[in-house]
Amino acid sequence: MNTKLFKAKLVEKGITQKELAKVRGCTPNTINRMVNGHIKMSTEDAIFFCDILGISDEEEKCKIFLNNPSQKRDGNLYRFPNNKRKE
Repeated sequence: MNTKLFKAKLVEKGITQKELAKVRGCTPNTINRMVNGHIKMSTEDAIFFCDILGISDEEEKCKIFLNNPSQKRDGNLYRFPNNKRKE
């Protein structure tokens, strides 16, 4: 995860990690540990955060949630589930 971009998105939307935790149903410490890479974030978590933060652009998702935006999965650029790949 790109912590800097994620935190900037929180600021842009006016959402704190504490508020995000409340909506997600976990502790603020859990959110902080995910954001700072101390525990793994599930795909479900990433999709949830995208929904809450209004992140719909696939490239932006990759920049924020993948360590390397050019990561490959099955020979194709990684895509979030249930989204069509841009041609």
